[in-house]
Amino acid sequence: MPLILDEAARLFRERGYAATSMRDIAAAIDMLPGSLYYHFAAKEDLLVAVYEQRVRLITDKVRVAVARHDDSFAHGTHHQDWPR
Repeated sequence: MPLILDEAARLFRERGYAATSMRDIAAAIDMLPGSLYYHFAAKEDLLVAVYEQRVRLITDKVRVAVARHDDSFAHGTHHQDWPR
């Protein structure tokens, strides 16, 4: 499923959501359109899944960055120019 979401995101970004069909996405991952509809009933459902995946990725990266930042303060290795 990550391949479907990654390719859908790429095509939505490059062509725009309206200009990208489920058939385009299926072709990009060498899948029959009917097989894609097995996973997602409609293009809107696929868009929501792409959005949710990207939000999770961003959230995870922010958490890691915050943890590093917090850890640097705990160990006294923070940058002097960072606000406290």
